[in-house]
Amino acid sequence: MMRQISTPVLASAALCTVLTILSMGLRAQEVTENTSFTELSYELVQENSSSAGFHTYRVYANLTDPGEAVQALFANSTGDLGSSMQVIPTGSFYQHPFGTLLATGVNPALLLAFPALGYDSWFTIDYDTAIDNETSVVGSMNWNLAGVNFENGGSFDVVDDPIGGSFFTTSLTFVQGLPDALGRVLIGQFTTDGFVTLKLNVQTRIVSTEETGSVFATELTFPTDLPGCMDTTACNYNEEATVTDDACIYPAMYFVDDDGDGYGTDAIYACELSPGLATVGGDCNDFNPDAYPGGIEVPGDGIDQNCDGQEMCFRDVDNDGYRSSDSLDLVLSAFNVNCSEIGEAYVFQPIDCSDENPALFILDGNGVCIGDDAFNERCADPSACNYDPDAFAEENNCDYVSCADCGNPAACNYNADALVINPATCEYTSCSGCSDPEATNFDPDVVIADDSDCIYTAIFAFSRTSINAYDDMGIAGTYTGEIYALMPPGTIQLKAVLGTSDIALSFSTYSSLYQAPTGSWEPSALQHTVDIDGVTYTDAMLRADSWFTIGGTYNDGLLVTPIGFLGDTIESVDNFSFGLGTIAAGDTIGWRIEIGALQGVPIDACEQLQYRPGCIRAVRVAQVTLPMDSGFVFEAGIQYRVTAAGERVVDDSVTDEGSLEVGGGGAGDDAEDYTDGDTYQNFGCTDSGACNYDAEATDDNGTCEILTCAGCTYNEADNYDETSTRDDGTCVFTGGSSCPTDLDANGTVGASDLLIFLAEFNNVCE
Repeated sequence: MMRQISTPVLASAALCTVLTILSMGLRAQEVTENTSFTELSYELVQENSSSAGFHTYRVYANLTDPGEAVQALFANSTGDLGSSMQVIPTGSFYQHPFGTLLATGVNPALLLAFPALGYDSWFTIDYDTAIDNETSVVGSMNWNLAGVNFENGGSFDVVDDPIGGSFFTTSLTFVQGLPDALGRVLIGQFTTDGFVTLKLNVQTRIVSTEETGSVFATELTFPTDLPGCMDTTACNYNEEATVTDDACIYPAMYFVDDDGDGYGTDAIYACELSPGLATVGGDCNDFNPDAYPGGIEVPGDGIDQNCDGQEMCFRDVDNDGYRSSDSLDLVLSAFNVNCSEIGEAYVFQPIDCSDENPALFILDGNGVCIGDDAFNERCADPSACNYDPDAFAEENNCDYVSCADCGNPAACNYNADALVINPATCEYTSCSGCSDPEATNFDPDVVIADDSDCIYTAIFAFSRTSINAYDDMGIAGTYTGEIYALMPPGTIQLKAVLGTSDIALSFSTYSSLYQAPTGSWEPSALQHTVDIDGVTYTDAMLRADSWFTIGGTYNDGLLVTPIGFLGDTIESVDNFSFGLGTIAAGDTIGWRIEIGALQGVPIDACEQLQYRPGCIRAVRVAQVTLPMDSGFVFEAGIQYRVTAAGERVVDDSVTDEGSLEVGGGGAGDDAEDYTDGDTYQNFGCTDSGACNYDAEATDDNGTCEILTCAGCTYNEADNYDETSTRDDGTCVFTGGSSCPTDLDANGTVGASDLLIFLAEFNNVCE
């Protein structure tokens, strides 16, 4: 049981401890020599404790002196000690709804009812529950915000805070914080799906003298190896995992359930059961939620509710289209569930007043059974597309097809207002795609996430940088653009662009490729400016030169080494058009950077590439200049290095292939309409209400904004802004009413204002 301490004593102890900790910065660093602290350590206490992929770790401060105790964990504000306290995961922390920032919030009585509470993430000094735990907390606003972020599953991060904060023990018995038999003091529990970097300051005390002991800064990264599912085909694949824990979860078989009755038709594989899917198949009618194996049969409605392939129909003895007046006179139809065989009738057909005579079927106003061909011209069924509320109940000329639409919430064209559900109209491809932001083909607009389409290898993209109009230099009517390799996640360096006997490397144009007379096949040697008598001139011809590189640009970047070209230079190839036939010897062609070179590191080229997915990890590999009506085709393999968490390295023998086609090459083609990979894409803002709306954009790149064009758009206002296209409600009116419809300026919009308006109505304004 927690020991009760009177409020004045507790407050005094807490204040004393806080003042002591906040003054630590004035202590000399050499006090660390007097402590028996050796290191921080951790242990794995539970695998997959809260959910698949999460593991629970406990962190300890190790002391060799059994009489030295941990008193506080804190962020220092001044002095030579480390100023920060950080606990940062590569993934996220598991936090139970009943847990708190400190282990003092873990009530042992709740653990039996809520065992997952035992995996909550928290800080402490010595104890893992509220029992005997007298750990408290005080800190700055940043400290408190860090605690909130930690409780939401994120990091605890306080750096260079002028006030700082502390987790400290208020125990007056000097028992809390002493090391256990293994010399350890528990300081925290962390349940996470990734790696954790922990940095903090620790204060100890000597129990025998009841004096503050040493202060030191320390840090720890754990675990050394991260268990997790390493199978890329699994639903819970963890790309940071370094050792497998055999806890992979794989897609299960589900069935497309368009009508939501719990029974489906076509089998598909998915990671979880979602709306529009069912765990059981065998549905014979996915149009109707009342039709499924074992359903309750409704006679004569044209629906096989129990999926036995048959329908119970009403009997029509004289076969005149009117059913028997005996509601129990039923006949089993094994041939047509629409009850359209001879002698069968269905529920929407009227009751026959004479089922022995096909010429008599309805009662007139006097109750006489007569025949009347005027019936059946309209539809009395409210569920039909052509329902007529004025139709007689017997009229059944109904249409159930023309208004049918997709009723599956999982479909791209789901129509919640569909009167009749028709699964045949549903489609699942137009809104599906890759939803992983780390993929190079990430699509932020997908509705149906199909991450089987995700590409994590490099792809190529093209950015047109200029249209050239230098008639005197012979490059008028051409455009210049750059080719980038968009690298997969974790790439640290592009090593080579190459082709082998198995990987294509080719570059071909639909017409001539511009080459400056003094240019080069690589840009590092280009000097595109000259200085004459103190005036700098730009050589536009060199700026339009075509070249190949790995990360370089004009007069920048280390030398790139050609591989397999005649004479060891790409310039030996006519017009830079080459393929595997260019190889003189060996089985490799391309260009690479030298070992140890620093170039080839991916950069943020989103501005150049119109913020297309993958632009955050781009490496420039070429520049080309071509006539406006021309294009090119580029195919290549790339060689690169990747490093992930835990120093997991993919060696530089890994290659990926990619291709790019730009322009159509025919006369009169618009060079702006280029294909980026396989399909035309033009990235920009597609929101017509945004300030930077781009009418030519086909793919939204997330850059839409509504602030720069906002202002007062009322031309009679004092602060009218003719450049603003969106009114932001800031208009100011002086010398009269602030309401533009108060035409008589009396402070009220009334009948007199309406009379003034009507008097001026239809006048032509100057």
